Amino acid sequence: VVEGVQRIRAMGLGGAKLWFSSINRAYRWNSQWNLPEHYTLLELAQHPYFARALDEPLSVFALEVYPANNPAVKAVPGHSVSPHTDFAVDERQVYELTRHLLTKYRTRDVTFILQNWEGDWMFRGDVRKQWLAGEYPELDLRVDTFRKWFDARQRGVERARAEITDSRCRVYHAVELNKVLDSLKGIPTLATHVLPHIRPDFISWSAYDGMRTDKHNGNETAVGLWHGIDVIKHYAHTAQPAVDGRAAVYLGEAGVPEEMHPEGPTVDIMDATLGVTRARDLPWL
Repeated sequence: VVEGVQRIRAMGLGGAKLWFSSINRAYRWNSQWNLPEHYTLLELAQHPYFARALDEPLSVFALEVYPANNPAVKAVPGHSVSPHTDFAVDERQVYELTRHLLTKYRTRDVTFILQNWEGDWMFRGDVRKQWLAGEYPELDLRVDTFRKWFDARQRGVERARAEITDSRCRVYHAVELNKVLDSLKGIPTLATHVLPHIRPDFISWSAYDGMRTDKHNGNETAVGLWHGIDVIKHYAHTAQPAVDGRAAVYLGEAGVPEEMHPEGPTVDIMDATLGVTRARDLPWL
C-alpha cells in the first residue's frame, strides 16, 4: 500500500482510492500486518503502513470501508451486509476514525472520503444470478439494511466533524453505486431503492456500466456517463451540494482494460470520461 501510493504520487496524480478492509488479502505482498483478528478502523489507520501511506502528500484519499469487524454479528446467507444488527459498532468505529483523521491531519489541506465498495454488488449479495433473472429475494429487507448502514456511517462522520471544527483536513462519507443503468431496465438498484431514503455527503459511481467500453467509442462513453449522472441526481440527496444545486456526485472508478481495446479507442474513451467529469463539474475522478 505504501509503494502504491508513492507510485500514484510519482505519476503526478492527486488522489488514491485504497482498500480499508480485508487488508491481509488486499495488501499482502511484502507485508506483515500483524493485525488482531477483529481490528477496528482506528487501529488500521494507526498501523505503520497506513500511517506512512496517508502521510504521502496527495490531496484526496478515498478509503473503501466494509462493515466494521463485529464478532457479535453473524453472517446471513445471500446478504453481504448482515441485517441482524443496529450498526452501532459501525457508527462508533467511523466516528473514531473520522476524529482521528481530523485530529492527526489538522494542519493539512487533505480530503478523506470514507465509502463502500461497489454498492450494487453488495446490495445483491450472493443472489446476482437471480437478480438478473428478475428475482429479488428479500428486497425490502435489503433496502432497510443498507439504509440503516449508510445512515449509521453518516452519523459517525457528522458527530466527529461537529466536535473537531478547527481542522484543515476534511472527512466525508460517500455511498458508491456501480449498476446505475440497470435501473433503466426496471432492475432494483441502490440508486432507485436506497438513495431516496438517505443523505450522505457524496455519491460515488464506479462507472464501468456507463462507460460502455464494449462500444469502443468515446461518444458512447460520454452519453452513457452523462445519462447515469442524471439518473443518480434524480434519486439522490446529499449533504454536500453540487455546483448545480443537486446531489454531489463523483466518479469513484473509471478505466479501460487496455489488453481488450486498441490504443485509439482507449484514448477516445478516457478523453470522453475526463470531458464529462469536467463538463459536469464533478469534484473527483
